[in-house]
Amino acid sequence: MIALLFAVALPIICVKDCALEGRKKLEEPKVENRINEASATRSPWIISNGAKILRDPTGKYFYTVSGRSSVVAVAESFVFRADALVQASTVDAADAQKMKAFIEALPPLTLPPVVDLVLIDDGSAQTAEVMNLLVRRNLLFRPDQHAETTKLTVQIGTKEFPKASAANPSDFAVLVRHKLTDEKRSLRVYGSENVIARLESDGKTARLHILNYGQRAVEGIRFRVRGKFKNASVNVFGVPAAKLADMLVDGDATEFTVSEMRQYAVVDLN
Repeated sequence: MIALLFAVALPIICVKDCALEGRKKLEEPKVENRINEASATRSPWIISNGAKILRDPTGKYFYTVSGRSSVVAVAESFVFRADALVQASTVDAADAQKMKAFIEALPPLTLPPVVDLVLIDDGSAQTAEVMNLLVRRNLLFRPDQHAETTKLTVQIGTKEFPKASAANPSDFAVLVRHKLTDEKRSLRVYGSENVIARLESDGKTARLHILNYGQRAVEGIRFRVRGKFKNASVNVFGVPAAKLADMLVDGDATEFTVSEMRQYAVVDLN
């Protein structure tokens, strides 16, 4: 079933007469600058639909997008394996189609998503916002209604994760990260606040998906992936012949830098 879901997780791109009935609307994926309450400075806020899709992976969705968001929407729906339709203008649909062609040209690879923690989903809006912050902080989780054997199980309302602490989802995400510990994280990202990454692996081979929600290309993003890998290849949308830099094995993890990327990049490791 996982392979089937992966194979069909390419969005439909539509200009007019779009069949939206029965589909849930997703937000336009992008970065907004919002006032930081603590410092009164502007900080980037990623508008991502990843948490919504993870919460309801069998749902049917649609985006209404424009500009750069049309390209990000195609990549986002693929990365999170959503059954999605992307509705855009003629010009933006053409750009979205370029991203879809890029994804279709990727080396075929079906791997399970890496899960570092399980978040018990009680169906509440508070838990939904916590999920959103976990995605934005690049913490690899799966929502579930039952605890499973994993590095960490998070349940809001327990002694370890009191309900009051979830009143501020950002602080709660920090608490989860501390409980998990950086040493046990399968993925760490350095160098950009506008990037969300997702990791898939079977223990021998891994694929890292990298989404840039910002308006500009980013340079010099460094990643640390758990596992010792000898070989790596990178495909970067809009950057032909892209290469990784400074790859090394450090302890039980592999580090490397993506020198430049626009909206989406994929790194394969083995």
